[in-house]
Parts: sequence; C-alpha cells; structure tokens
Amino acid sequence: MAPPYPSGLFHTGSGGYLVAMTLDEAFADLPEVRRAQARQHKVQHVVTCVVLSTLSGNTSWREHGDFVQRHRQALLEFLRPGKDRLPSYSTIRRVMIALDFEELNAAFHRWARTRIQAEAGEWWAIDGKCLAGSGTNVHSAEQSFTFLVSLYAHQRGLVLQSGAHRNSKGDEGQVVQAILADARIAGAGVSADALHCKKSSARSSSGVALST
Repeated sequence: MAPPYPSGLFHTGSGGYLVAMTLDEAFADLPEVRRAQARQHKVQHVVTCVVLSTLSGNTSWREHGDFVQRHRQALLEFLRPGKDRLPSYSTIRRVMIALDFEELNAAFHRWARTRIQAEAGEWWAIDGKCLAGSGTNVHSAEQSFTFLVSLYAHQRGLVLQSGAHRNSKGDEGQVVQAILADARIAGAGVSADALHCKKSSARSSSGVALST
C-alpha cells in the first residue's frame, strides 16, 4: 500500500518513520544560486521539472525544456508558480549547473526514502565507478577524478542511495561506510568489493553485513 501523500507517515521497516513529501516539498530548501534580478522561477520548481523529465527518459537540456512545454498545464496545476511561469531549457541549464551536487542528492534521497524500503531478507549491492570526463592529470601520480558510489537492489532495479567523491579527498571505503550508516537498512545483506570487507568494517555500525 502506498504511504499517505503528501504529509502522512511512512514506516521504514526498521522501527522508524519518515514523513512522506512531494518532490516539490523535497527541494524547497535548496539554496538560491542566481542573482536577485534573474529569479523568475523558484529553484525547487526548476529541479522538480528536471527530475520529472528525467524519470520520463529525457537526458538533455533541450529535452527537459520540451518536456516542460509538453506538460505545461499539468505542471502549472501541480507547482502553481507565480504568474504561471515555467522554466525554459536555458533556465534549467543555468540552475542545474550552478547547484551543489551533494545538496541536490540529499534532497532527492529524502523524497525517495519515503517510497523505497528494504525488504526482509533482501540483498543489496554497493559499488563505485569513476565518472567519465571527470579526471585530471590522468597519466600522472597526481591524477584526480570523481567517483560515484551507489547502493542498489539487483532484483528490483532500484538505487536507494548514492554519493559522489573526489579521490583526492578520500577513498571509496569512506563513502561506502557513510552511505551504509545513513541508509536505514539494518538487518539487510550487502555485497561489496573485497576491499570493503575488512575485519573492522565487515559489520558496520548500521547493522548491515558486508559480503564479497
């Protein structure tokens, strides 16, 4: 059964509850990234449009702009923007490029967690991959790149949580431990690369068992 929407309580399956929210509510606290005179649309509205468009299979700025125009009436009814203004593809591009990834990522996960929960006896996998095009000095000892670590359920095809990190500021293991500590899947099993299954971390403080 779906959780009450948008302001009910959702049971996490591990003894806790989360407040269900709409996408627009989840992005309400994202900071403004534009000059005052350039603000014709709320940041939360821009991001909501992009997420809805992405969930519909769109990936480019132009496609996001076309999505907004194609679903204009539905978006106006849902978002209720001032003066019935919805963002163009150029506004979408400017706002999304300027946003901080970690803040956006955290806001999206707050919403997603009210709709995804670990099931009894379920196994998850966690792994990190380097993002294409993010590397610098790739042929030297000073190489730097961004890697994205994701916690996902194979059978359901769901990503519960992810985190991006620069290798120059720490290793993948730190990100893995931070994700597991915050994932609320106590009692679940997680498969991971052998480097994450050291004696000190084979069972994390979150109560999640790691296995290769």
